[in-house]
Amino acid sequence: MGMLVGQFLAGLALFFFGVAGIRSNLQQLTGRKFRRLLTRGTGHGVLAAAWGVVLGAITQSATAVSFILAGLIAGGTLTVPRALMIVGWANVGTAVLVFLATVDFQLAVLYVLGVTGLAVAFEIAPRLEAGFAAAFSAALLLFGLSLMKEAFAPLPGFDWFQAASEFVRGSEMAAAAFGMLLRTVIQSSSAIAVLAVVLSHAGLLTEPQMVMMIFGSAIGVGLSSFLLSSELKGVPRQIVLFHGGVNSVSGLVCMGLALVERVTGWPLVLSWVAAVPGGLGTRLSFAYLFLMVGAGTAAVLSARRAPAWLNRWSPPTIEQGLSQPRYLQEEAVHDPETALELLEREELELLAGATAHLEAARLARAGSDVALPPAVIHRAFATIARTAQEYGTTLADQQLSRAASLRLLALERRLGLLEALNDNLRDFAVGAAGHRGTGAIGALIDNLIEATDTVLLTAVDGWKTRDADDLATLTAMTEDRGTLMERIRRRASGEHDGVAPEDEAALFHLTSLFERIIWLLRQIGVSLREGDGQA
Repeated sequence: MGMLVGQFLAGLALFFFGVAGIRSNLQQLTGRKFRRLLTRGTGHGVLAAAWGVVLGAITQSATAVSFILAGLIAGGTLTVPRALMIVGWANVGTAVLVFLATVDFQLAVLYVLGVTGLAVAFEIAPRLEAGFAAAFSAALLLFGLSLMKEAFAPLPGFDWFQAASEFVRGSEMAAAAFGMLLRTVIQSSSAIAVLAVVLSHAGLLTEPQMVMMIFGSAIGVGLSSFLLSSELKGVPRQIVLFHGGVNSVSGLVCMGLALVERVTGWPLVLSWVAAVPGGLGTRLSFAYLFLMVGAGTAAVLSARRAPAWLNRWSPPTIEQGLSQPRYLQEEAVHDPETALELLEREELELLAGATAHLEAARLARAGSDVALPPAVIHRAFATIARTAQEYGTTLADQQLSRAASLRLLALERRLGLLEALNDNLRDFAVGAAGHRGTGAIGALIDNLIEATDTVLLTAVDGWKTRDADDLATLTAMTEDRGTLMERIRRRASGEHDGVAPEDEAALFHLTSLFERIIWLLRQIGVSLREGDGQA
């Protein structure tokens, strides 16, 4: 028994490690082609449902699919409404395992683990490293689930398990509760359906009890999803909770129909299952399929209202909210003029939001709590910038006029400047926040923060108005500051005796970043004066 517990814990650890790996690697795997494939492939509800069935059949675990989708959403590759439909119908795909219970998919998982692990370890095809790492993490997740299933495969052979089965004999509700508890532990409804066949062959439970045990396992999915999603936050957790919710609803409905049939004698569920031609295994397989189709139906019926409910249960984190573009719309790509206007508004929003770096540094130096650390601001900025880059690349595939092409080129150049600005502002904010001194060096750092903020706001105003006077002001404020910064460094080290080496190094680092930031803002001003490359 100790070996089985150890195997279960190892599988659980691999499962969580795989979840973390999928989430981190898929954030890098959001290329334009991959994004467009998912966008087009899930654009309609029927297509999204088909994707769910296929993914469920391949992974044989709707739980695994829900965690994979959570990683895709965290990486900005998939939207929540489309993910809800996929995860709802992934349950139907898992019925393949019940109908083909003799097929062992662990060998395929081992091959994927080996191939992708070696590819990452020996840096084979560096350009595909993120894809290999994501596949390795997904295989690790599935392997962890497989270990957990195998750990409890010998359960029917234990005396205590047979005693538990004997305890529920004659009580269909007890059998349903038994299935619910088993699903919380085993992590696979399809595995429980297969186990039900084993128990029926052993004569431990009756056929109606087996059916109720399968129905009860769906409620266990809800409990399992709640436990396994404890490490997730915001939108990714919503997907896992939705998966548990639709399963629980389907299980409750099926159990309710079975109880009504027992009381009234109306042929609702149990009679339908008993009428299925074939052996006991086939009948139980169809009972499981009926349950999973119910989960898919629940997903369809709740698709419109589910996002609002999920937002209340698991509100999006601040970072997830910041990572969502405000203006970019996929539908507008086919109207180049509108798409270009939306792209420019998104870039201007990025520039305006960059001031949050400086606010974080200002609060940190004042000893106040920082709601948005520079690292969070940087990641959110980078996510939107990556989405904008893909949006522009998609737009470039359209038939553009010369004027539209020139404007797109100008916007792409500004986006590159904004990305560099984001990197430098993050480093500047972290460096400034890390120096809490209040002496002469501290005062100089405070002045650098305020000067950066002033120039940044001037650049925002110049972009908004495109007024010649505003752009001229930006040009004057972003003149070469190299001589001034060098004079500040020398004065700080020469006039203030006893300055600590680390303070002097911090000032040198921050003034260098300040020069870089000013230069980048100057380049943005030059781009604005050129009038989208049409001058």
